[in-house]
Amino acid sequence: MQRGVQIPYPLQNGSCMNREETLRRYYLNPKICLNCGEIIRVRDVEHPAETRKKKFCSQSCSATYNNRISPKREKDFNKFCPICGGLKNAKAKLCNTCAKDSRSIKNRTLGSYIEGNKYLTSKVTSIRADAKRTLLESGVEKVCSYCHNHEFDEILEVHHVKGILQFSPSSTVEEINSLDNLVWLCPNHHIMLEKGLISL
Repeated sequence: MQRGVQIPYPLQNGSCMNREETLRRYYLNPKICLNCGEIIRVRDVEHPAETRKKKFCSQSCSATYNNRISPKREKDFNKFCPICGGLKNAKAKLCNTCAKDSRSIKNRTLGSYIEGNKYLTSKVTSIRADAKRTLLESGVEKVCSYCHNHEFDEILEVHHVKGILQFSPSSTVEEINSLDNLVWLCPNHHIMLEKGLISL
């Protein structure tokens, strides 16, 4: 296309109007972006009539506006069990397996886990998992009990005020994991508390 050549656009009465005139008419009453309020500018290869059909000046403004009006659903973490990470019913707090384990473990004694077991840590893991279930099902606010910082909510750990192995072998898991013995802590403060660097 040669420079300086005006592109004629058809009018309703059958006559033609050059691009300069169509642009002048458009900018007398331009289309305004619904998001930022700026004028939606006519692109070089675009007819002003096409521009007038637009609602936004850019894809970015379109996305920002639409996300504000109809926000995307946040990731539905409710679909996954917070204990094992497996799938669960969105309305249930735990998957069927973990819910069943929670019911069956409560009456077991500490002694039944640790007696004759040289791999002590792996045995108390089940008790710790039940502690997490207990807190989750209780509705206690999920936030670090020391710093109260919600930035760590997804990686909080359960702390036993009275340590698991401080209980007698005849103590039940239900006693060990009673709500008054459990608190949420972020990883940093959990380590600091267990090293005696801070106190609750």
